[in-house]
Amino acid sequence: MFDITVTGGPEGAANLRRSATLIVRLSGNKVEASAQRIVFRARAIAPSKTGALRRSIDYSMSRGGTKAYVGIAAGEGGDGGDPVQYWRFVEFGTRYAPAQPFFRPAAESEAGTFGNSMSSIGRQIEVSV
Repeated sequence: MFDITVTGGPEGAANLRRSATLIVRLSGNKVEASAQRIVFRARAIAPSKTGALRRSIDYSMSRGGTKAYVGIAAGEGGDGGDPVQYWRFVEFGTRYAPAQPFFRPAAESEAGTFGNSMSSIGRQIEVSV
């Protein structure tokens, strides 16, 4: 645990509140952009016989807008089976079929970009507040 003392009176407190709001908004934007890039990459490298698996790859944002969930959206299916059920067999393989990873490589390719984009938030806050 640690203690923080803020000096600067009402103006300092107002700047701190604006900074907190700005951090949440900017980081949420960066997280969503990152999720979109992961989805785009995963769709590009996922194997496709019918296209159902690729179409089912999507993301959603948390209520607060600072967390993204990338995965398989329910309800695609069609003539290609239900991607909600078979995506893991494609990603990890089975004893009958080799793995064809698409989620892991897509997420790993985003790691550096995401880190760089999050570190740019500090500079944006300095300019804005």
